[in-house]
Amino acid sequence: MAWLARTCARTCTLLALAALSFIAPSQARAQGDAAARPHVVVTLHDGSRLVGELVAQDSAGVTLHTDVLGQVLISRAKIEHIAGDPAHPPPAAMAPQPPAGRDTSAAAVAAPPPPTIQWIRTFNVSGNYSSAAVPGYSGETKGLQLAFGLERLGGATEWSLNVSGGYQRTEPNPAYINEAELRLTISHNIGGPFSLRAETEIEHDAVDELDVRVWQQVGLGWTPVRTPQVTLLLSPGIGYTEERGAGPELLGNARRQKFEDAQGLAVALTQKFTWRLPPAFVVSQELVTFHGLDDRPRLQYLGNLRLLGMVSAHVGMTIDYRRDFDSTIPAPINKTIERLSAGLQFSF
Repeated sequence: MAWLARTCARTCTLLALAALSFIAPSQARAQGDAAARPHVVVTLHDGSRLVGELVAQDSAGVTLHTDVLGQVLISRAKIEHIAGDPAHPPPAAMAPQPPAGRDTSAAAVAAPPPPTIQWIRTFNVSGNYSSAAVPGYSGETKGLQLAFGLERLGGATEWSLNVSGGYQRTEPNPAYINEAELRLTISHNIGGPFSLRAETEIEHDAVDELDVRVWQQVGLGWTPVRTPQVTLLLSPGIGYTEERGAGPELLGNARRQKFEDAQGLAVALTQKFTWRLPPAFVVSQELVTFHGLDDRPRLQYLGNLRLLGMVSAHVGMTIDYRRDFDSTIPAPINKTIERLSAGLQFSF
């Protein structure tokens, strides 16, 4: 019996030593695996951040081990970007190998994707009908207008340039080329829905007997609504307006008042509304107003409403209603001109 007791004791001792020899390397391997996991900071689209060990990642999501939540799986659709945690940099020698065809280095996962720059070029041709410029003397105004637009979208700074020219005939006056317009808009995003905006418009309009009109505006842009379907922009600011005109002293039997050149600072406001109706329609509305700050009452505004229907990826049909008002235009010329246009838009 003594011999049996000694044999059992030796056997238990050997089993204990074997168990210890198995557990120790396992714990060492587990600690080594944990040390090999890189610590990262995951920023979500809502602004929240998670800090933990990067366990695994693929095209569907990222698995983190955090001290508070334990192991969590985060969908790629919720992730803004991933950056290495400077407080716990991963050991260079223990860095995990990236899957084939995928770069998961700290530089690659930390850098956000570059902004996508999109260029839009459009060409418009349209026929129009305008209200009479001089009631009782000039009749209908009909004409043809050509316009070219270039837009740069994406990134912190966006801008658009539009150049147009028109050929009008106002009965019973002879036909002449009487319209030209250049408009430049620059917008720089300063964070969230806010931006700094600058707009310049130079116009020649013989229907209103304007040799030149210049509108310049600098203001703060606020976009309270920006969705794939609806965009609303409000941009109050300070502007400068200048206009010079000339014309005959007599229009028919009516004596024309002298056109008094106007210039000076003004309170300016730009408002733009865009409503996209999938798959092919866009409704846009724009209003630009200037209120003079000098002693002479002066009010100018330009409003435009457009319906665009795309026939194909590059061809669309347009209908525009435009309304211009200028309090400084002398009688008997109408201070308000309304125009209805229909035409085609080509984008490329």
